[in-house]
Amino acid sequence: MLISFFLKYFRYIIDALILAAIIVAFVIFDPLKLFNTGINIRNTPVSVQNIRQIGQLITAEYYGEAIASLAESYTESLDPESINENGQVLFLNLFASIDSLKKTDKPGWFTFDGIRKNNIEKRLEEHFPWITHSKFYPLLLGYLCDSIYTKSKTQYDGKRILWELFEKGIITQNAVKIDKAMIVNGFSRYVIKKGENDFRQLKKNIVYIGRGWVKAGIDFGKLKTDDIFYSSGNKTLYIKHCEPEILDCDINPWFIPNKVKGFE
Repeated sequence: MLISFFLKYFRYIIDALILAAIIVAFVIFDPLKLFNTGINIRNTPVSVQNIRQIGQLITAEYYGEAIASLAESYTESLDPESINENGQVLFLNLFASIDSLKKTDKPGWFTFDGIRKNNIEKRLEEHFPWITHSKFYPLLLGYLCDSIYTKSKTQYDGKRILWELFEKGIITQNAVKIDKAMIVNGFSRYVIKKGENDFRQLKKNIVYIGRGWVKAGIDFGKLKTDDIFYSSGNKTLYIKHCEPEILDCDINPWFIPNKVKGFE
């Protein structure tokens, strides 16, 4: 009976199945976009403006209390012996840095980056900033210039000192001899004479407590039109120049809310 019914209405059943398949395919692929309820993004200025209106997107927020110890809180003047020791160490390091600087030199008539008298100070600072940024460095060069002038009446400056040590490894002027074996006796007296006698070393310990918060995230307000691009091929929105950053922070904003500030 079932077979006879199937044979009798076979054509109608096939037509119904074909129609159902067409409807399913139409719903799935949705060529007219009638059933698409997802988010559509187009590469238009409106999209850029809408993203900007988001403003700051906070992706991380931290609250907490930090208890730390400042190992050094107040200063005491360095004694003359310590000043001499620091000067001697810097003097030896200066010679070592000049020897190392020679290895980076590229001499020649057509070499524009070779080390010369007019750029040796700059090159020394580029390769050995921990030497030139020392608080004793300008005083050491002044001490050497003063030592030469006192004994030979020959005027030197820091650039000439560096250049002659770079070229010859030694400076000789009458009774003056500056080489690696030199002991910088009297360096502390020169420092004090120049009024630079307030070199200090840090002492004592204190403890402090800090309460505060930090907010990090993305500031969409900084975006420009060229920073946002929508690829219709893979339906992906690309945003450039959108790195996370610290958006806001505060330390001890209120010890007692709206009454007593924790820090000013």
